[in-house]
Amino acid sequence: MGENTEQTTNRKTETTAQMNELNKALLEIKKNYRNLA
Repeated sequence: MGENTEQTTNRKTETTAQMNELNKALLEIKKNYRNLA
């Protein structure tokens, strides 16, 4: 049980980190797009 909880927590942490990276990349793209427009 403890192992499953830990795995779930790790997966959530990983997903959150990936979402943060995607959001940062998206902001950069938006910034660059505005500069092009």
